[in-house]
Amino acid sequence: MLSFFNRTPCILRRQVALLGLLSMSVMLSAATSPLPKKVGATNDQIHKIGRFTDNGQFAWSSSTIRTVFSGSSLQVELEGKKAFFDVVLDGKWSHMFEVTPEQSIYQVLEGKHRQHCRVEIIKRTEAHYSGSITFAGFRLSQDGSLSQPPRRERKILAIGDSITCGYGAETAVNKSAFNLKEENSRKAYPHRLAEALDADYHAVSWSGRGMFRNRKDDGRPTLPILFNWTLPDQKTNWVFDQWVPDLILINLGTNDRSLAGGRAPIEKRDFVGAYRDFLKRLRTLYPNAKLIVLNGPMTLLSEQFAFMGKWIEELADEMGESVVFMSLPPKRGDGWWGAYHPSERLHADLAERLQPKIQAEMGW
Repeated sequence: MLSFFNRTPCILRRQVALLGLLSMSVMLSAATSPLPKKVGATNDQIHKIGRFTDNGQFAWSSSTIRTVFSGSSLQVELEGKKAFFDVVLDGKWSHMFEVTPEQSIYQVLEGKHRQHCRVEIIKRTEAHYSGSITFAGFRLSQDGSLSQPPRRERKILAIGDSITCGYGAETAVNKSAFNLKEENSRKAYPHRLAEALDADYHAVSWSGRGMFRNRKDDGRPTLPILFNWTLPDQKTNWVFDQWVPDLILINLGTNDRSLAGGRAPIEKRDFVGAYRDFLKRLRTLYPNAKLIVLNGPMTLLSEQFAFMGKWIEELADEMGESVVFMSLPPKRGDGWWGAYHPSERLHADLAERLQPKIQAEMGW
């Protein structure tokens, strides 16, 4: 049977197509027209989880804006460069949206009236690609109101590289090019772990960066330097005592051991020395936090780099009871990797295996 378009003259088909485009334009326009009620970013009914400035700027992966909404329609105001966000409603993923310089209002939910809907806006994209984003507040329908979300008592900080960023997490094929839309720190194992343990979560992570040296000798800051900043693209200092973690996860070393560009293998004294200094600093900043140093799945892929895990384990033993070594063995084969990084499936597996060990260490 012929379809409508196969049976319709060319001119009419063009008219129908044009009407479709116009209809879509109206829908998109309606989705971004501001709702009547404005609630500013500093309102007490809004919780910001991550490193935010007083004027609402943020950059790091997994930065989260959380509130409870009652009403029929809700929008969020965000300004910045290209970045992707997940919307989670009542603990379930709703949709993804893209922030662009040309737009500042994004639909969170609309339609039927909701009562006490828990809303989370979560930054999927790492600071390396997005730079800083500004949260200007929410727009509500006339029947809309916000209330405070429940506070979480536990706090987890993860310090890492592209693995912690969720680089390639939603990529279906291992040997494929990276697509920014398929990076999702919410799918990475530390964020999954925090959700499973009902903990607030901060991530300080950047693809290609290391403890002593980066994947490329490009002179850019390593993670211990990036760790100082609220906004890494603006080098604004973070005030460490404003958010104190109970647990710190560190997964670094994959980029330090890289031989990219034909450079020499990393020396033990350099890597261990930088790692030791960073752990000492973390213990000074957070004397009551448990520090877990991880030998990550990408380092464990090859026996060639087995030395890295041994160095980290020896350092943990040296530092005493407050520093614990754990290993994250990878799995091999289809479905476990995307864009040469752990896939969503592998991240879920890593979090599931890590969770009972963390609970035993923390008494959670």
